[in-house]
Amino acid sequence: MAKSEVLHIRLSPDLKKEADSVLKQLGLSTGEAVNVFLRQVTIHKGLPFPVTLEPKSDILSARREVELMKAGKIPKNYTTIEAIFAEAMED
Repeated sequence: MAKSEVLHIRLSPDLKKEADSVLKQLGLSTGEAVNVFLRQVTIHKGLPFPVTLEPKSDILSARREVELMKAGKIPKNYTTIEAIFAEAMED
């Protein structure tokens, strides 16, 4: 099918630059990425990812865990003995 539609959008120059950089690494142009996105919209009959006002429960759980660690209510998990000593030396 011949491409004959033109889409004009306004966006932040910084956002475009960052997105172009990522897309280039994926071997895609911005136009190709938009086509992939729109194809996924038609396949899913909506956005191809969840759009919500609330973060996922696993993100909320992680945030709560960090708050509890900072408050000293649950122990931190260390991957090396050096990490334990490094933190102990900060106090």
